[in-house]
Amino acid sequence: MFPILAFETRSYISNKMAIFWTVAYPIAMLSLLISIFDPGLATDDVFASYRFKTTVGLITLTIVSTALFGMGQAMSEMRAQRALIPYLFLPVSASTIIFAILFSRIIIIVGFSAGFFYGAFFILGVDINYTAIIVLQVFLSLLAASLFSFALVLPLLYISRNAATIIALANVVNIYALMSAGVFIPMEALPSWSKIFVISSPFYYLNIGLQASFEQDFGAFVLLTGAAISALGIGIVMILASNKLLVPK
Repeated sequence: MFPILAFETRSYISNKMAIFWTVAYPIAMLSLLISIFDPGLATDDVFASYRFKTTVGLITLTIVSTALFGMGQAMSEMRAQRALIPYLFLPVSASTIIFAILFSRIIIIVGFSAGFFYGAFFILGVDINYTAIIVLQVFLSLLAASLFSFALVLPLLYISRNAATIIALANVVNIYALMSAGVFIPMEALPSWSKIFVISSPFYYLNIGLQASFEQDFGAFVLLTGAAISALGIGIVMILASNKLLVPK
């Protein structure tokens, strides 16, 4: 597993589209949103501030978009070029190969997200008390969100035949995430009849779980939600991991 993990990590870093969604997208979007929409109002509750919620929300959406386009598109193109076929000759299971590919991306996105949080909060003056518990909570929340988001790409790969198809499907899922995560459209701005659209979305719980991880009192609900999302991601991998994901259709 570790040779696959190392190779896929190097491959990911050399992919310009993946790096765009992982690095350039959140930096550009945060700069744009803060410069245009930040009300600049002082608040005693840092977790209720626009800067905090926007920074965390953008990382949530970055994880989703990186999974959809950074891995989904890349794997589809590699599969079409038969670049994944050599993995079939390794003495490991298909699930091991898929997990290695996923974790090669997850390691990078979790590491970048942690650095982005620290840098953005420092520049924007968001005062976070980084205790050991807080750091652990944030790490576990990032891991759960990443595992679910990258696993969510596998059904798209399973039903798609080429890169064009998966890009179209990825755009649909990404738009759904943008509209339902509660980042650009806060719950307070929605009429009561449409709130079900948000609270039924897994991306909304990824976002509020990541926000809650910065508070000392993590909360059993958020903890159980993260565990459920992680279990769902692992379940998707175990069900769909097969040679069909590695060979052209």
